[in-house]
Amino acid sequence: MIQSLCLRDVSDAKLLDDLKLRVQRERELLTEILNYLREVERRKLFLNRGYSSLFAFCMGELAYSERQAHTRIQAMRLLKAVPEAESKIATGELSLSVAAAAQSAFARSAKGDNPVPTETKKKIVRDLSGLSARKAEQTLFAELPGTEVPIERTKVVSAGLTRIEFNANNVLLEK
Repeated sequence: MIQSLCLRDVSDAKLLDDLKLRVQRERELLTEILNYLREVERRKLFLNRGYSSLFAFCMGELAYSERQAHTRIQAMRLLKAVPEAESKIATGELSLSVAAAAQSAFARSAKGDNPVPTETKKKIVRDLSGLSARKAEQTLFAELPGTEVPIERTKVVSAGLTRIEFNANNVLLEK
């Protein structure tokens, strides 16, 4: 609350300039965190702390949610596979969620006995620069056919309401 009271006295121009500066610092800090996670994984420090995986460590030790832990780990693994992605994340050209989506698609492709060559990963990362998460997913599916995740699930959202999710192809969408 004290911070918000102080900000009320700041001019519009200064407020926006300061915000942009902090967003840039946040991106730089994010790449540092990803590098720290890479080193924690390399050293397997999560095992020394009693965690069975880096994912469990991120949730237990670092208090990330499941989604936050997964996203950061996937983005960190993209940095290992495509070091050029680090500068793109630091500048905001590549968002954390898009970086994680790319690495997840690369991993799914590898599971299907179709590992993505390093040069192809680099090209895809370049293609994803500046794209929204939705556009990035479309690009990934176009460039890596077969990496789509089939989703069919239900979730109770209230006593009388259930959400049903499923994937539909373009033919179904047109109908």
